Amino acid sequence: TPNGGAAIVLGLRYLHAMREHERMLAALLQRLGAAPVLASSNPNVWCTLRTAGSRSVLFALNLYSAPMSCELRCKPAWSQDWIDLGRQELAPMEVRPLLLGTGRP
Repeated sequence: TPNGGAAIVLGLRYLHAMREHERMLAALLQRLGAAPVLASSNPNVWCTLRTAGSRSVLFALNLYSAPMSCELRCKPAWSQDWIDLGRQELAPMEVRPLLLGTGRP
């Protein structure tokens, strides 16, 4: 672009299959230079990471009506290394906040 940015135009015929949206978005973000900061072993457990200074909260969301479990890792902006949050067992419809940077993950 004129100011030195980049643009990706995505034009395709989409065929729905398991996890294709996730894989497509990950590939596009990688192409733009974004590095992952969250890793979950279960794609049905949605995660979001919110950071302010040297503190973060990772929200693990089970939006299903059945229990879910997953292994979680994250790398907040203030951390040089990945933080292993271990196995999380989530009840149906549970949103679990995991506090980071306070000495108690």
